[in-house]
Amino acid sequence: MERPAQICQTGNRSSSSSDFIDEQTATRSYAILQTDSNQVDQLIRLQNTLTPLNDNEIAIKYKIQNRRIFLGAESFFFEEGQATLYQNAMYSGLKVDDKGESLLVGLYDENFQYIQPDK
Repeated sequence: MERPAQICQTGNRSSSSSDFIDEQTATRSYAILQTDSNQVDQLIRLQNTLTPLNDNEIAIKYKIQNRRIFLGAESFFFEEGQATLYQNAMYSGLKVDDKGESLLVGLYDENFQYIQPDK
């Protein structure tokens, strides 16, 4: 079952991803995100399995590199000349399936508006 697109903050976060990491943290497993009323997800914990999940939570695969947690797509490719359009992106839109796999579907501004490329 594929979930609707979730929005994850790509800019500054209220807590550092290193706050969730210690010597025993798996380098690849599941990040548990809680969805707010704007459909924006916040990292609340890391766990080794897809379940358990509480209401308003989703599991997404993560990996850790250099004490940073990476969720979903690590890069976004766009046409030459479009860089200024995306430089103020604050959120990434992800589709997440029931196995924690994600697909980047777009970038959003600070007002949760989808950033459309110029044609």
